[in-house]
Amino acid sequence: KLTIAWGTNPAESAPFMMRSLLFGKQAGIKLVVIDPMFTPTASKADEYVGIRPGTDSALALSMMNVIMEEGLQDEEFIQAHTVGPLLVRSCDGRFLRESDAVAGGGDRYMVWDTAKNQARPSDEAGISPALSGTYRVNGIACRPAFQLLTELIAQYPPEKASEITDVPVSTIRKLARAYATSKPANIITNNGLGRHYHGDLTFRAVCTLAALTGNIN
Repeated sequence: KLTIAWGTNPAESAPFMMRSLLFGKQAGIKLVVIDPMFTPTASKADEYVGIRPGTDSALALSMMNVIMEEGLQDEEFIQAHTVGPLLVRSCDGRFLRESDAVAGGGDRYMVWDTAKNQARPSDEAGISPALSGTYRVNGIACRPAFQLLTELIAQYPPEKASEITDVPVSTIRKLARAYATSKPANIITNNGLGRHYHGDLTFRAVCTLAALTGNIN
């Protein structure tokens, strides 16, 4: 229902993809382009979002901020298909392993089971993993990875992100809502997002945005 072309210009760099996008538009799929330049692809978009170069991570984090603030995240997908429930050691940022929690334990990752109020391996059946909170397992303080993500995106409300990205607050909110509610939605991107310092983290942020809303595959 929605395609976001983020940092890519398939009209010039991937014409076969652009052909698919145009067919999609004819079928009623909305096309949004996020790019510092008003490209030929942007000229065919339903909405163009001009962004300051190198600030895409802030936009992705702020979109997640809005999605979480309005309760639009797909928690069922997060629990079943992401590392969100996995416990992270506060002392070193590593995932908690079974061997950390139990003498003679293996390498399985651990979650906090809210049903039994204890840490259990993530691949065990019948568990209800927590996505938030702080826990102590065998003397080790830890939190679910999703809790850490929540704390990170709380630092990027739309007002702050707008100052960083030059994207209006209203546009950030509208885009976040559209992406979270127009299921299925997808993001297409290319090397453009990686052509700056820490560009790999921008890709991680965009992928996390997709995981937060269940818009994967």
